[in-house]
Amino acid sequence: MKKIVKNILQKKELDKYLPEYGKEMSKSYYRFASVCLAMNYYTLYEIANELEPDQVLNDITGEVVRLIDTGLVQGDLNDTILNDIESIRNRVIENMKILTSYADIFTRYEYIINRVEYRFKSCDFMDHFADEDFTRKIMRYIVSDEEPVVINGKIAEIIAELPMRMTKSKFFELLSNGIDIYKGSDKKSLEDFLYMMRTSAMLEVPQDNDGTFQSLASFHELLKSCDYDNITEENYHELQGRLTETAEYLKDIISVYMMLQQIINYLYAIFMTKKYVDDYGEEEQAVREIITHVSNGFIKGGMEVTDDIINNYFISLEGKQEQIHESYMPYEHALDEIKVNYQKELNQAKCTELFEILAKDEVLLSESLFVELNGNNDNESEMTEETFEKIKKEFLEKVEGFFREHKRIINRSVMSSIIASLPVFFNNIQELQDYVYTSLETCRQQAEKAACVEIINSIIEESRVYRKED
Repeated sequence: MKKIVKNILQKKELDKYLPEYGKEMSKSYYRFASVCLAMNYYTLYEIANELEPDQVLNDITGEVVRLIDTGLVQGDLNDTILNDIESIRNRVIENMKILTSYADIFTRYEYIINRVEYRFKSCDFMDHFADEDFTRKIMRYIVSDEEPVVINGKIAEIIAELPMRMTKSKFFELLSNGIDIYKGSDKKSLEDFLYMMRTSAMLEVPQDNDGTFQSLASFHELLKSCDYDNITEENYHELQGRLTETAEYLKDIISVYMMLQQIINYLYAIFMTKKYVDDYGEEEQAVREIITHVSNGFIKGGMEVTDDIINNYFISLEGKQEQIHESYMPYEHALDEIKVNYQKELNQAKCTELFEILAKDEVLLSESLFVELNGNNDNESEMTEETFEKIKKEFLEKVEGFFREHKRIINRSVMSSIIASLPVFFNNIQELQDYVYTSLETCRQQAEKAACVEIINSIIEESRVYRKED
């Protein structure tokens, strides 16, 4: 493979070496995806048997099982199977967008609920509290590491929990400056950053038009309608309990969707690549037996062979995933070079379609589980200043509109999240220390301040425990 890549990059005998490279990468991608599919498919079966009934998830899982049974167990790669796998993949992506949007929204309301907790319980630990002492404690925690990346992460972590007492004018100044960092970059980088900001600002409204997650939508409406300034203890405990339950539900279901998407991505790569592969590798029998075994478990409601037999197949696959991955990773960089600079040569070698598939395989087998395969390449080009200013203005207007429509306690939650997500804006340690002290000193609401102190103390203590264990 090393020789093949060397000759391609030196543009020698491309009619010979481009097809050879394509064939070798196809085999590697196929083998890697097959082993990963077998391992994850069995895990999905175990998880599915433990989950609470969920019709939407059951429907998607059933469709994935059908595609695996049709395409791999029965070997029927019919004309519609690629369209079917792409359709179910897009459905999972859309559902995941909805779930992550709700997760971000409920995190903001958890922030609010935490800040009213001490209205209904004692906060005696604040009797001898001093802003100066706690500021020093926070600063010691932040600068206890030397790595700038770690320090910046701690700063963001603390800012997100401090009382928010910044004026709106200062907030929008910092937000505007943070966006300006992306002036002159490509449009995709800016949009990715603004997407993160929109989720922080609860502007990424879940588009659940068919009511797939109606219970989450109903709970969201309940949280929006609550009067947090005058919340009763009974209402507080109800919302706090439901937020905890919902957070657990979202954690579990998002985990399953991630597992499903991994399986779908592996399956998609296998379906596309199989026709270019004539040597499936020594692990093919074990992979096929495991997949057939699990499919029978899903379809017939119980495993047909003993776990001991399956365990032997799993043992034969130990380390195979890493071995295959390490065998092709040193040569994958050539694929990106070929995609960009060898289109004419690919056409002459009659392997354009093969390399288009390999380009998709590279994405499907990456860690970016939910990336769309047919993205807009225009977003990767540089923006004009006019386009940048237009996008920036529209975003800032949406944030301003949100603030007009919501009460102060909700706006402060959003401001804290956005400020913590911005690139660090302090010029030196003294500015950071002044910000921490001012945030504490200007907070006159004892319940809110007590909650902030408790949360920050838990962050610092958790860090100490982790250091001791490390």
